[in-house]
Amino acid sequence: RTLCRSLATYYDQVIIDCPAGIGENFHRAVAVCDEAICVTTSQITSIRDSDKVISLLRGYSLKNIFVVLNKVRGDLIIDKLCPSPLEIEGVLKAKLIGCVPDSDQMFLCLGGNLPTNSQAYKSIKRLARNISCGEDKLYDCTKSYSGIFGKIKRKLKRA
Repeated sequence: RTLCRSLATYYDQVIIDCPAGIGENFHRAVAVCDEAICVTTSQITSIRDSDKVISLLRGYSLKNIFVVLNKVRGDLIIDKLCPSPLEIEGVLKAKLIGCVPDSDQMFLCLGGNLPTNSQAYKSIKRLARNISCGEDKLYDCTKSYSGIFGKIKRKLKRA
């Protein structure tokens, strides 16, 4: 708590990457936070786990609890084979502040630089603006799968 307070005098935001699970270290980390961001995927098991975590977070006096969807498959959303980001936001009853597409470039960059024209880069940049500037515009992970060429792309992806 002391470390976080001292850092807050130098920085606008201090981000704590919480350990996986909901053990003692989770509670220690959350106890010093003003807000929380729960990162999840569109998989049912991940949504259920996130729902439990968010329920625990509501027991703390946090100003806000946000959700980031990771590894979003725009092709599956368009074909209604997985829930949309807004449906997940409704289930979790927490504000969605970011959607990061499932991306080979993200997987392969291993902490290096992402190409600035990639979906992954654009989605991370959008998420950063939402966090730092209080904006609430989501990256559209379905955009490249829309229209006639998007339909072809969806078919090829699952071929």
